[in-house]
This record gives sequence, C-alpha cells and structure tokens, in this order.
Amino acid sequence: MKYPYILTIIALYCASCSILYAQEKELKLKDDNLLKFEFAFANEAYGTKGEFLLDSPRYVSTTRNNDIVVFDDVYIKIYDSKGNGKKILKGKGQGKTVTNFDSNTVYLLDNIIGEDNKTKKDYLLVNPSSLQVNNMGDIIVSDEGRLKVFDARGKEKKIVGRPGQGPGEFETGSIRFSVSPLNYLLAISGSPSRTLMEYISVIKPDYTFIEKKRLTIPDSISDFLTSKGVSSNSFYTVNSGYAINENEQLYCISVQDYDKNVYSYIIIYKNKNNITPVLFFKSPMIFSGVHIKYRAWPLFGTFSWILLKDNTILFTNTDEDTHNEKGESFYYVNFFSFNGTLIKRFPVQYLAFTFPDKDEVEKVIGNFHRTMVKDKNIANARIKEEMNFILNKKYLPSVSKCLLDSNYIFVFRFSSNSWPSSTGSNPKELRILIDIIDITTGKVIKSIISNIVFNDIKNGYGYKNDYINGFPVIKKYKLNPQIYENKDN
Repeated sequence: MKYPYILTIIALYCASCSILYAQEKELKLKDDNLLKFEFAFANEAYGTKGEFLLDSPRYVSTTRNNDIVVFDDVYIKIYDSKGNGKKILKGKGQGKTVTNFDSNTVYLLDNIIGEDNKTKKDYLLVNPSSLQVNNMGDIIVSDEGRLKVFDARGKEKKIVGRPGQGPGEFETGSIRFSVSPLNYLLAISGSPSRTLMEYISVIKPDYTFIEKKRLTIPDSISDFLTSKGVSSNSFYTVNSGYAINENEQLYCISVQDYDKNVYSYIIIYKNKNNITPVLFFKSPMIFSGVHIKYRAWPLFGTFSWILLKDNTILFTNTDEDTHNEKGESFYYVNFFSFNGTLIKRFPVQYLAFTFPDKDEVEKVIGNFHRTMVKDKNIANARIKEEMNFILNKKYLPSVSKCLLDSNYIFVFRFSSNSWPSSTGSNPKELRILIDIIDITTGKVIKSIISNIVFNDIKNGYGYKNDYINGFPVIKKYKLNPQIYENKDN
C-alpha cells in the first residue's frame, strides 16, 4: 500500500500495534494487509480523541503553514504541525435511493433518467455530452446531434433540433450549450474555419429556435485585440456563451496567436447594435514554451464564468491565486458588468496543496511526453521545460470549476488527490473539496466533500452523466438542505 505524499513524522503507529515507517518519497505499511491505521499524533496513546482519530486514511499532504491534511474515509481532517486536531470537513454520498439524510450525508440518489426499460426509444442516451438544468427543473442533455429534454421528474418532454445544416438543425459534431437565468439556450455546433467560428443557435425557453448564425470577429473586436498585443495571425473558436434574451448574448472566445505562441480568451457582449469587449485574459490552463507550443491541462490552472440573474458576470481565474508570508492562501470571486467594470471582489481563504515532489512530477510528466513524442531528445526537452514550469508554480491551482444554484456557488477545488498516479491507477473513490459560497455576502457557508463532480446543480439537486451496466444515464441527486444553511446563523 503506497501513499504519494510524505509527512515529516519520525514515528507512526497503527491501531493494531503494527509499526509504520516513513521513507523519503512514500509512506508504507509494514503489513500490506492492514487497511486501518493511525498516525502517532492521531492515536489515543498520544492524546488524540474523538473525531480526530483516524479510521481509513488514503491521502496525506501539508499546507503552507505546515498544517497536516489527511483524507480519511469520508472526511478531511486537518491537524497542526504538532498533531493537534484543528478542523474536520465532512461529507458522504449514498448510491441508493433513500429519503432521509443523516448529519454527514451531502447527497442522496433521487432518480435515474434514461434507463432503457423506462425511456422512450428516441430519448434513450447514446453518447451524451453537455448536461444542464434550467430554473424550471428541465434536464437538457446534448446527444446524437440533438438536445434531449426531460422534465424535473425525468419524463420525456421534447427533442430540440437534429443534425443538419438548415434552420433548427445543428451542425455535425458535439453540441455545447448553456442556459441563461431566463432559460434561454445558446448552443454551439460545427467546427471553426480559418476565417469563421462555429455556428450559434439561440433558442427560446419553450425550445423554439430564434436564429442560427456563424459567428465572426468584427473589426471593433479585432482592433481591441490588436491593442492588447494580439497579432492578426490568430485563430478564433467559441469556448462558451449565454443567450441573455432574444437580442443579447455573451460569448467567451479563445484566441490562439500563432505568431506569439500565446493562448488567450476574450468575453464579449453583443446586442442588436453593438459588440463590445468585457474581459480579456491569458489562458491559465495553457502552457507554451520553447519546446512546447501548446499544452492544455486543468492542473496548470482554470477559469470559470457564470451569467447571474442581475446581468452581471461571476468570474474566477486561478492565475489570481495568492499566497502570503503568513502561510495564507486565497482565491478570488469577481463580479463584472457587461462593460468590464469590476463591481465587487471576494477573497476566499483556502488550503493550498503543493504539487508532489520532483520525482513524482517527473514520472507523470515523463509518461505523457514519452508517449506523445517518439523523438527521445525532443521528449526530454519538453519534460524539462514543463517540469520547471510546474515546480516554479509550487502550488496546485485552487478552483477546478464553479456551478451556480440560486444565490450559491459551488466551488470545486483541487486537492492532493487531484494529481494523477504515476502508475496510471486512480483512487476507487474521489474526494472532491467543495466550498459553498453565498454570492450576496462572499462568505463560505459550508465546505463539504463529495465523490461526485456534478455536471450541474440546480434547485437543490445535483445532476451527473453516468453509466449503468455500460449504458449512459443521468443520475439526479437530492442535496442535503443543511448545506445551504449559513453556519453563522
């Protein structure tokens, strides 16, 4: 049994009296058959009591201020450098349909949508991708070149569009879409060309098409990008967007500058008369160097943007993460107007996790580049370049993604078990840290743990594309109402 992170602890002790020992790069059990163990400082013999005793720890890491973080069964337990318990984040999910929550349960399975024995043939899921839920509870999933819509109970409601090149049809390829606070849909289909971006379909809340068009970059936006140093030799694609209503849209467009080897994003606002820039920023998830032209990886960084009901934009970017001399780390939740004005900004303190040690990073990075590149010298040059980039960053990015439910954002965070195994194996269960933030106050009202990365959260339910016996379904989970309660109340 191996653990990828090391604690600087001299003695370790198991509940069954078997001794554990620490090596420089890994933590081992003397008896590999032992599944339950306790660190010396988390053992009754060393004064640890109650909830801070360890049961089934899986991952271990340290923070900037030398706090020790242990992923233990359904908990994340945090100790100071002397082993004193400081904080416990709780949460678990159950994989069966039940009706009652216990005090630690974050979600319960409520419904399974798309099962072959309960679903009409045209609504059966084949290869679903995007999944979102509107404020009425309709569940919308892109599949087979269509949008398949189920009502809040999971009953078949409507199929929107079909593959094709005409009005009311989607171009070939997968469909990406988003739902606005007023339940308008903006769907992106087709592929970009050198001069034109993807096709955009704007759809009413009743699922009738308003328009289908091919998006282009107007001169005013080209001039703006030139003022930001972007060369004319750039390639544009639509990353995402919102139809605010029938006449207004927001688009996030990726900008790949071939001349300068830089990857950026611009968010633009469009109405009947004007197209104006809102935000422009360098991609946090793309690394470019001398030997690596473009390497995209969420563990380099991420950004999220969400249209709010008051027509402001919620925006996070892990390039803004800060770490101070006191050992404190912060990510930031920003709110922008459509003209790019920063309305407010909330700092959120969090536990920052370091990248693994140099050898572990080299194994994962090396496996990737040696698989992708046949030339050994080129592969080694890329490995060295990316290694330096990661080790200079030191810390994993804070936020992996954000989801909005009413006035609450669910901030999914990276942690020590986000780093892939150098052996290619994955943990049996994910342990995802989620901060729930009241966007009216900027306060974290709860921090929970989930082993599900939901596609969407809406009206107190979480939704996830999943599989049963190899067949795709949508699982709907009821979230514990207590996670929406402000702990200060």
